[in-house]
Amino acid sequence: MAIKSLSRYKKNNIFNGDFLKVFEDMSSHCFVPEFIAVLAGIKPVFRTYAIHVDRYPIFQKICKKYSIFVEFSDFRISSNDWISIVKKSQFVFAYFSKYKKLAKEAKDVEYNIFVKNEKSYKTLLRFSQLMGYPKCCFDFFLSGWKKIISDKTSCVRPDQFEYISHQNTKEVFSFYLNNLIKGNNYYLISHLPHSYNCKPSIEYAKKVLTAIKKVNPEIAEKITTILKYPVMKFLNRGQYLRFIKGKVKNDNEIVYEVSEGDDKLNKKFIKGNKILAERTKIKIFKNKKLVDVYNKKNKLDGVIFDFK
Repeated sequence: MAIKSLSRYKKNNIFNGDFLKVFEDMSSHCFVPEFIAVLAGIKPVFRTYAIHVDRYPIFQKICKKYSIFVEFSDFRISSNDWISIVKKSQFVFAYFSKYKKLAKEAKDVEYNIFVKNEKSYKTLLRFSQLMGYPKCCFDFFLSGWKKIISDKTSCVRPDQFEYISHQNTKEVFSFYLNNLIKGNNYYLISHLPHSYNCKPSIEYAKKVLTAIKKVNPEIAEKITTILKYPVMKFLNRGQYLRFIKGKVKNDNEIVYEVSEGDDKLNKKFIKGNKILAERTKIKIFKNKKLVDVYNKKNKLDGVIFDFK
């Protein structure tokens, strides 16, 4: 399917339609950009997080509606961490593709990885290719993951690779690669880029944005606007804040209209419209008046990602 043919999906707007209902109550149900990337032939396959087996009929109905194929993993996923393999569970992975052969291959390759413990470079690389990830980013993630596995005392988590990607970014932080907060489908790539100016990742993201414009120009414009706002990453897993209409000054100051993101953190930051990040704390101001202070746990707690 050519990207230009996506305009027919305006009648069945998958940003607001029944597609999203399939993913309700999952660890994440914000998959629309990836779904459109599959429809447009940009992404070979996209694999969901764990879904309940009772969603099979709904998935099959959705796939028929959009002329794509879906396969379900032969292994079951633990509902405790949504990734461990268990014998008794009602949760599986789903693999979507325009091509039945690719959906089936992704299912089989991941079965070999998880169940048969086939984790050769070739096998892992093939799965990443099926997901549409650039090789440079795959190599970056694999290298970091091997270090975590080999060092049993390591406290590093996969989400902390974002700090390394931050350090690897020597030029502008491209808004195309801003996927730190994926809620409400505000992202264009699902993988971890080796840097935030990775050229293959940017080219991929541009294609996805073009495809989204064909489906819903207003949503594409909103995504572009949102992704250009600065984001602050905090040490605890999954803790981020986005600063709406924010502008970064002097690398450690953000002037903004309102903040959004982690509810607990945002109780502090939403009080203000300016922050000043210092070595041990972040000062929060409202019209030049100090209204609150966030005490940093270490230097990685409160890192600014200045996307443009």
